[in-house]
Amino acid sequence: MQPDIDEQACATIAITLWREDWKDDEWKYLVDKPFNFVRQQLASQGFEDVLLATWGKSFRHERQPTSAHHASSVQFHATLPKEKLRSLLVISGFNRMWITPKSQSGRLDVSWRIIWIDGTWAHLNSQASKVNSCAGLVRSRTSYGLRFSSEDYEAAWKTLCPDRQVPAAHDTPNLFQIQSLPYGCSAEMLGKWSDAIGWTFKPLKALGPTGWLVGSQEQPPSEFLTFNAKPVLVKFIQPKDKLGTNPFVAGPLPSKTEMSKAPAVGTAVPIGGPLGFHPWAKSAHGRGLPPAFTREQSGPTELKFQEQDGKIEMQNKKLAEMENAIQQLRQDTKHEFEQVQQREQQAQAQVHAAIQNVKQDLEHTFQQAIGLQSQQLNGTLHELRSLLQAKPKRGRSEEKEDMDD
Repeated sequence: MQPDIDEQACATIAITLWREDWKDDEWKYLVDKPFNFVRQQLASQGFEDVLLATWGKSFRHERQPTSAHHASSVQFHATLPKEKLRSLLVISGFNRMWITPKSQSGRLDVSWRIIWIDGTWAHLNSQASKVNSCAGLVRSRTSYGLRFSSEDYEAAWKTLCPDRQVPAAHDTPNLFQIQSLPYGCSAEMLGKWSDAIGWTFKPLKALGPTGWLVGSQEQPPSEFLTFNAKPVLVKFIQPKDKLGTNPFVAGPLPSKTEMSKAPAVGTAVPIGGPLGFHPWAKSAHGRGLPPAFTREQSGPTELKFQEQDGKIEMQNKKLAEMENAIQQLRQDTKHEFEQVQQREQQAQAQVHAAIQNVKQDLEHTFQQAIGLQSQQLNGTLHELRSLLQAKPKRGRSEEKEDMDD
C-alpha cells in the first residue's frame, strides 16, 4: 500500500512587475527570466525559496497581450506556504513587486480588502505608516491603494477616511456579464432589478450603454431572465487560471456509433440532451453549476493563426480600398487630361482664327496701299506726259534779238 504523503497548505498569488519601476538592464533580464529574477529579489529580502511553484508568464501593454520587447508589465502566478502569505504581502509594492492574493478558483481572495487612496507615492507611504495592519501596497493601471485583511479593514478605514462611511463588504466569487440591458442602464436600476428577480449581485463595472459586469455568490435563478419584459443575456465568466476542460474523463469509452452521434467541436451540449464526452454534465447541473460545453477555446497557436488571418484580411481590405482609390484617381486624371486637351484644341483654334483675321486685315490694307500708290504714280505720269506734250515758250534772248532788229 502506498504511504500517505503530507500535504502542505499553500496560497496562490499573482506577481506583477512594471517597467517604469526598474532600470533598463534589470528590465532586460526580468523579461527574459522573470521567475529567476523574482526569486533572487525575494531571497535578498529574506524570503529565500518562498515560492513553491511558478507558472503563467504573460507580457502586456495597456492590458493587451504583447511581446517581451514591447511589454510595459510582466505577470505570473505562484504558490507559497500559507503561513508566509501575510509576511510577503506586507512588503509587496514597497519592494516594487506587486503581489495579489488569489483564491483556489483563480479569483481575487475576498479575505483581503483595499482602500484606494489618491496622491503621490510619498503620500501613500505616509498613509501606510498611520496603521500597523497594512498588508502592502496595491497598484492598478491608474491608481494606488493599501491592502488590509477583512478583520482590520474597518479600523483602518476609520483611521484613514474618518469623514466617510465604511463601505459594505461584498463577497463576489462569481462574475457574470449581463448584456442587452436597457440603453443607459445604471447601477441603481440594476439594484432594483436584482430585488425584483430575487438574485443578489453587486454591479462592478459598466461594459457599455447596455452591458454590465456583476459579481455574486450564487448563480442566476433561471437561464432565461427579462428586464422590463425584454430578454437579457447572462454569461458566466470563467476564472482566468481555471482550465476550460479536463483532459481526464471518467466513464466507459463510448462506442463508434455514439462517437459518430456526438456533437461537433465548438457546439454546446444541452443539459438532458446527448452528453457525448461530458459524463458529469447532469451531476453538475444538479448542483447548480453552469451547463457543460465542449471545448470552445482554441490553443495559443490557433489563436495566433486566427489573429494573423484577421490582420491579413484587414490588410487585404486596405489594399482593395487603395486600389479603388487609385482607380478613381486614374479616372479623374484621365478626365482632367481630356479637359486640358479640349481646352488646348480650343485655344489653338482661337489663335488660328485670330491669325487668319490679322492676315486678312494685312492683305486688305496692303492691297489698299498698293492701289493708292498706283493711282498716285499714274497721276504723276499723266502730268509728266502732259508737260512733255505742251508747246515750249520762247526764251528771253530771242525776245531781245527781236527788239534790236
